[in-house]
Amino acid sequence: MIDIDLCWRAEEACAAAWPATREIILGQWRVRAAGGPTRRLNSVNPLRGPTYDPRPVMAESEAVYGRLGRAPVYRAPSIATGMDDVLEASGYVASSQTVTSFADLRRRGPVGDGKALRSDRADAAWLNFRNRVTAATPDEARSYADTVSNIITPVCFASVAVDGLVVSAAYGALCRDLLVIESVATDPAMRRQGHGRSVVSALMDWAQSQGVPGACLQVVADNHGARKLYEGLGFDRMLYAYHYRSPPVSV
Repeated sequence: MIDIDLCWRAEEACAAAWPATREIILGQWRVRAAGGPTRRLNSVNPLRGPTYDPRPVMAESEAVYGRLGRAPVYRAPSIATGMDDVLEASGYVASSQTVTSFADLRRRGPVGDGKALRSDRADAAWLNFRNRVTAATPDEARSYADTVSNIITPVCFASVAVDGLVVSAAYGALCRDLLVIESVATDPAMRRQGHGRSVVSALMDWAQSQGVPGACLQVVADNHGARKLYEGLGFDRMLYAYHYRSPPVSV
């Protein structure tokens, strides 16, 4: 049985853990327009409510993106019943799916291996690693730094270094009673050595030390390696999925 309240709490927590520097609330919709390439920061998102028909806000939200020179993008969580059907009927094209998984932290004891360092800020080494592993352009690097600096809930940055160089990193943000795991990345040359497990475990241990009972994260559905890693860490309950819908490309 789906716990709708938990699903929406996870949805709200994930938004808080990945804040947009520019957004506006239009009725029951959060229109995010931070710029940069990330669709999560540049899409129309439903807020918890009784219905999820985007038609009343489509013209207004599309005008917002039009003024910014962008095409409108809608993020359609499966818990927003009916939203996807309306967008499909309007000709919007779906992308690949992302799943939201949950871990009950009350069912585990601290399991971190001590390899990961934790900090309450993203220092230069942490950010430089993130930019390097994602091949970020200068604009993308600035956009990402703005995103993490705008998190207003408690946050922890974890990293593993080898020979003084960061090779794996992630961060976690607390929103009410949930830890949100974000930005998990490992240097391709250093994968399959347990570094990703180390940084995620360190964040889960941190959340437990704060008395937080649950954790969630979002991962692309066909990223089977990452999903296997997270399932092994206790993220064994799928809450809901989402995908994006965009206008068809003109030819």
